[in-house]
Amino acid sequence: MKKPPYLTLSLILALAGFCTVRADTIHAGSYTVEITSAGGMTAATAGNAIGFSHERVDGVAPGTAPGSVTEIGSLTATFTADEGLIFDKLYFGGLAGGITAIEQGGASSRINWQVNGGTFSGPDTYGGSSSVGFAREWEITGANTGTSYFYGGLWFLTRIWDFNNPVYGSGYYDIGASSFSISLDSSVYVTDSGYWTSFIVPLSVGFNPTYLAAPPPSSSVPETGATAGLMLLGLAGLAGVRRMRGTGRDSVDTNSAAPVR
Repeated sequence: MKKPPYLTLSLILALAGFCTVRADTIHAGSYTVEITSAGGMTAATAGNAIGFSHERVDGVAPGTAPGSVTEIGSLTATFTADEGLIFDKLYFGGLAGGITAIEQGGASSRINWQVNGGTFSGPDTYGGSSSVGFAREWEITGANTGTSYFYGGLWFLTRIWDFNNPVYGSGYYDIGASSFSISLDSSVYVTDSGYWTSFIVPLSVGFNPTYLAAPPPSSSVPETGATAGLMLLGLAGLAGVRRMRGTGRDSVDTNSAAPVR
């Protein structure tokens, strides 16, 4: 099966718009996904693609003293393939979108994920770029875990990364089952002087599943040899019962009195 292009998530979300949910069961592509979340984490589906992020977080209110704001969130997405299909692979599409608007401070977001029921396979385990003033990067941290990081720290600067400028992913998770789940958690941090409000719109982490035809259900009918053996045993038992009944009818009661002549 061909590998889907990495641009699928970013382009579809940009063109089709967001279908953001908090706690719901929705159908997208060829799967149904049940999503439950806490805090500010969100999920967005478009076609067969799905992305996970966190809502915008603002710093301290304008005119207040210097300070910081921290928000956390969590989300679980449980996927079930449509009837007649199983999931083959779950491709990691990478990171898309994101805004940092910085006053005299900085803002960052981190999203961690774990694919429950899949093992990562791919040529790269790191992607993106980072420097003193900004970062957009992802890293595969284990057989089924990964993390993404987004940061802006240059004062009096706003950076907007639209969905046409993604950080590409690499590789996929082997699934081979009709269902699996993804668990995610997020932490978002903003600090500024309070003169005006800094904010961050975290990046989206994207995935895209592929499918195979589900195998036919296994038959519960015994094999031909086993069936024939069971039939022979049944016939043998029936014949034995008949012989026992015949013996009972032809036996003589030796204790009965002889007939009077």
